Amino acid sequence: MDSKAVFTSVAETKAQIEKYFYRVEVIERNLAFQEMSYQERRSLEDELQNLRDVLNAAQIAVKKLNAESCDGLAIGTLVTFFILSIYGLYRVFLIEHEKY
Repeated sequence: MDSKAVFTSVAETKAQIEKYFYRVEVIERNLAFQEMSYQERRSLEDELQNLRDVLNAAQIAVKKLNAESCDGLAIGTLVTFFILSIYGLYRVFLIEHEKY
C-alpha cells in the first residue's frame, strides 16, 4: 500500500471515529436526561453498545494503519543512517591515507 493511500485511509477512519464519538455522546446524554419508555431506553443502550464495539474496531484499524506508515519511515531512516555511516568511514579512510 502506498503512503498516500495509507494517510487517506487513516484520515477517513479518524473522521468516522469522530462521527461515532459524537453519536455516543448524544445517546449517553439522551439516556441520562430524557424521559423514555423501557423499549426506547433498551434500543438506545443496544445502539450505544454497538457503537462502542465499532469504535474499538476502528481504533484498532487506525493503530494498524499508523504502524504500516511508521514501518516505511523507520526503514528510510535506517537506510539514510547506513549511507551516512558508509560515507563517514570512506572520508576517514581518505583522510588517513592522504599524503601531505
